[in-house]
This record gives sequence, C-alpha cells and structure tokens, in this order.
Amino acid sequence: MYPSRQLLIAYRDRDLDFAGLTDRYREELQTNYNWEADFQEWLGSLKPEEDFTLLCFEPEGEPCHRRVAAAWLLEKMPELGPGQIR
Repeated sequence: MYPSRQLLIAYRDRDLDFAGLTDRYREELQTNYNWEADFQEWLGSLKPEEDFTLLCFEPEGEPCHRRVAAAWLLEKMPELGPGQIR
C-alpha cells in the first residue's frame, strides 16, 4: 500500500509537493484496487472488530502517506472506523 518508487522519488526531488503526492498516491491506490485481485481480497478480509496498523517512519505531525492511505481505506470501508490516527 505504499506509494510507487517513482512517486516517492518525485516527492523527494521536490518535483511534487505533498498535495501533488496525495493526489497521485490516491490515484495509485484506486488503480491498484481496481486491477489487483490480491489487494481487493486483502481489503475484504479486514474486519472492523480487529486492529491493524499502518506504519511510516515520518515523525508525528509531518506529512505522511499513511494518513492518505488511512483516509482512502475509510472511504472504501467506512465500517472499519478510525481508531487512533496520529
């Protein structure tokens, strides 16, 4: 569920700001969801009563793709409900 290497390089090299990274990452997530059965199967296996964690190395409060991924997941599966997002 992480951004593509190409996207991360563009962000690192400042060819994209975080808003641009967010837009393109959400497009990547949707494309992967539409075309990859394994991704759909994994999402379908998530259960609202069970915990799972998205990890990233960015310090708390810094722009991070995990927040983008969490928002996208909640749009796809609102029944998951947010736990603690920080």
